[in-house]
Amino acid sequence: MTRANKVWDAEKASSSDLRQVRSACKEMPAANRQFADGLASSSWPSEAQESISLLVDEVRGDQLAWKELSEVSSEGKFFNPMNPLKEDTKTPDLVRAHLGLPAAEDIEESE
Repeated sequence: MTRANKVWDAEKASSSDLRQVRSACKEMPAANRQFADGLASSSWPSEAQESISLLVDEVRGDQLAWKELSEVSSEGKFFNPMNPLKEDTKTPDLVRAHLGLPAAEDIEESE
C-alpha cells in the first residue's frame, strides 16, 4: 500500500477530505521536481554520488503519483491510484551515511 492509504486506513481521512488532499498535494509535483533537479545538479562527494543518483530516481519516480493525488476525484482513485507513491526505502539513510550524517530516525529520537 502507499503512504497515503495508511492515512485513510487509520481513519484520519474520509471521502469528504478529498478536496483537502488535492489542496495539500497541489504544489507537490513542482516541489518534487525542483527537489530532484536540485539534487541532480549539485556537487556531491564521489562516495555519495551513487546513493544520490538512486535518491533522485526515487524522487522522480513519485512525480506522477503526486500529480495524481493533486487531482484525485474519488475514493477509488485514492485507494487504487494508477501511479501509487513508492514505499519508503533506505536510500535517504544511505545518502546520510555517505555524507557522514546520522540516520533521520536517530535525530527524531533525540528531539
